[in-house]
Amino acid sequence: MPLLSLVCRRLGWVHVLPWWPVPEFGDSVRLQGVPCGMPSLLLIPAVPRAAYNMACFVILRTQGYYCPTGSSTYYTCPAGYYCPAGVAGTTACEAGKYQPSAAQSGCLNCPAGYYCAGAGNAGYTACAVGKYTPSANGASCTSCSSGQYQASTGSTGCSACPSGYYCATTGLSGYTACSAGKYSPSAGRAVACSDACSAGKYSVAGATACT
Repeated sequence: MPLLSLVCRRLGWVHVLPWWPVPEFGDSVRLQGVPCGMPSLLLIPAVPRAAYNMACFVILRTQGYYCPTGSSTYYTCPAGYYCPAGVAGTTACEAGKYQPSAAQSGCLNCPAGYYCAGAGNAGYTACAVGKYTPSANGASCTSCSSGQYQASTGSTGCSACPSGYYCATTGLSGYTACSAGKYSPSAGRAVACSDACSAGKYSVAGATACT
C-alpha cells in the first residue's frame, strides 16, 4: 500500500485518491503528514469500496456524513436521518425513533408519552388526551380502556374513573357523574351507574353512596 498524502478539512483527515482501485474493506492504509496535529504515521481500517470513489474518501470522523457514488464531495446527513461511517447515502429514522439534528450517526428513541409515526422523523408528537404510550420508542399511542380516562397530553398511562362516576367508552379525556338517585361505590366503572338508592334514601349526582 503506497503512502497517502492527506489534507485537513472541516471533517478531519480526508484523502483524494488519484488512482483506482482503492483499498478493499478491512485493508489498512498508511498515512503520511501531520495536518491537524495528528501523528505522522497512522494505521486505519479502510471503509467499504461502495462508500467512496476516486474523489471522495473520508477516512476519519465520517459519521453523520455520506459520499454518494460518483460524488466529488461529501454531504451532511439531514435531520430525521442518520449516516454511519463510510456510507453512500442516508437512512431514515424508523418509526418510533427521531433525530432532531443534522450530521448524526444514529437516531433517538421517541420518549414515553409521545410517538413518532412513520419514518424520517425529526421530532416527536405528544399523545392526545384520552391516549398514552407507556414506554419509549412508540410509533403510535394507545387509547385508554373503558373505565379509565386521561385528561392530559403526553401521558404514559391512564387513571381509573373515580367512584361516583363512570367511563363507558375508550379514549376518554374525562368521566361522567352517576345521575341523582344512583351511585357508584368503586373506581374504574366502565358502564353507566345502575345501583339505585333504596326507598327512604337519596343521592346527588356523582355520589358514592346514598344517604
